[in-house]
Amino acid sequence: MQEQIEHEIAPNGASLESALKQLWEKARVASDLIVSLRNEKKLLQEKIAELETVIAQTKSEGLVKEVELERLREDVKRLDVSSKSNGSINEAERIKLMEKIKSLIDKINSYLITSEG
Repeated sequence: MQEQIEHEIAPNGASLESALKQLWEKARVASDLIVSLRNEKKLLQEKIAELETVIAQTKSEGLVKEVELERLREDVKRLDVSSKSNGSINEAERIKLMEKIKSLIDKINSYLITSEG
């Protein structure tokens, strides 16, 4: 009878040991996955912060360009009014100035388009 009990315990003990090893392996795999996901989350959070900084800088630069554009428009209006009122600027100078302002506006628009995309 003693031998029969010992014989029954041995297979059950091996089965228990096998089950514990499987459980331990699953726990290790789960732990590795958790560590990997945490690292990935950290990298993604860093990338988000970096992109938010770039967005803020781009918005700031866009606002500066808009202010500059508005200033240039006001200058054009002022020069247009003053040239009509006193004739101090001739037509060739006015065209040259308008071309320069148009070129600056085109550059600003081009920059704003590329920074948005």
